[in-house]
Amino acid sequence: MKRLRTDSKGSAASRLIDAAARLAAEGGVKAVTTRAAAQAAGTSASAVTTALGGRQELLVAVFEHARAQALARDQAALADLSGLGLTPCMMGDWLSAYLYAEAHEGRGGLLLRREMYLQVGRIPELLPTARLWRDQDLAFARAVLELFGVDAEKAGVLVEGLHALVGLFPVVTPSISRTAWAQQAIRHFCARLCETSPPSAPWRPLIEARAGEMAASFYEDEALSPQAELILEAAVRLLAHVGAAGLSHRQLASEAGVPLSATTYYFKNREAILEATFKRVYSGLASEAREITPQMSAISIDQLSEASSSISLDAQGGLSAPMVVIDELLAAAFRDPELEPFAAHILSSRGQTTALILPHLTGVTLDDWVREDAFLLSLLGLSSMSALQVLPAQARSAAARDFYRDRLLTLLPRA
Repeated sequence: MKRLRTDSKGSAASRLIDAAARLAAEGGVKAVTTRAAAQAAGTSASAVTTALGGRQELLVAVFEHARAQALARDQAALADLSGLGLTPCMMGDWLSAYLYAEAHEGRGGLLLRREMYLQVGRIPELLPTARLWRDQDLAFARAVLELFGVDAEKAGVLVEGLHALVGLFPVVTPSISRTAWAQQAIRHFCARLCETSPPSAPWRPLIEARAGEMAASFYEDEALSPQAELILEAAVRLLAHVGAAGLSHRQLASEAGVPLSATTYYFKNREAILEATFKRVYSGLASEAREITPQMSAISIDQLSEASSSISLDAQGGLSAPMVVIDELLAAAFRDPELEPFAAHILSSRGQTTALILPHLTGVTLDDWVREDAFLLSLLGLSSMSALQVLPAQARSAAARDFYRDRLLTLLPRA
């Protein structure tokens, strides 16, 4: 990266990075053009080249700066905890408060972290920062567990919990009831980490009611024209390859090989495209699960880990298109109130699907909390993409199996 130049009003690079970070947080990397960043920073487009070297260097600087800010927040959080005489039973309350603050006060940094993991497969220059951030998160999780007197070997599970559970809080359209069950779910998660009995809380009915509200619209058979089918298939490809931020009617028409008027005829706006794609991808995954479950008689944790790994990856070790699309749509829902109900549905109904499998699982004791465990397992499974993104393709299959096995062993009581 070029040496950064400064001016009398401060660092030109710093102003550009701050401006680009705001653009990336709200609109993804597609929103970060040299012209837009320069305009937001109050400077000329040539300043990007002069101060940083170009758009690619600007993007790397944005995420590296966000990582450094996250590190400072982590260090401050650990300093606040030091010397307090903490016990494992206190961790649920602390983690609930920490994630609430992350979802609201730290929303910009959270959006940037999600965006970085989504883009690292498309922008290889982001990989060093993504790996550093992953290591940073693991170090923070180990330190937190040690302070609360919990086995630090569970740091990987806690990291996925930090990434996934924060998405439970209704950021775009605040809701007291959803905030309450998000906090209860987090306390249940911590109880499992600490190997204690989860607190009694009626949050499962709320989750299942949410899933039931939208189940009909997700599973109904919609008669689509061949042209609409082509458009949805193209949307899945685009979401997997360029992301939700890059999806437009024009790009979709080009990818599908149909007139632009066809995309606007079937889907009135971008939200309608994303909603329909959400239904298409998730309904496909749910149908596969419903078909497989009746065939089971007994399945071991290792076998379930292998099956989960195969859903996450393709034959070449790349991330599977459906899982990438779901990851993209969940990130889009964090910005868009029109999509938030669908994100809530996928979070809740995934747990119900997993709950159908658990009675067939050998080597575990199924207690009264099995549905809550199933919900948490599914939620952490959705966050597996960030863990796998930073690994070479040839290492992902084994890592995915270990990822799912660790979470099953941690969140389910063993016989």
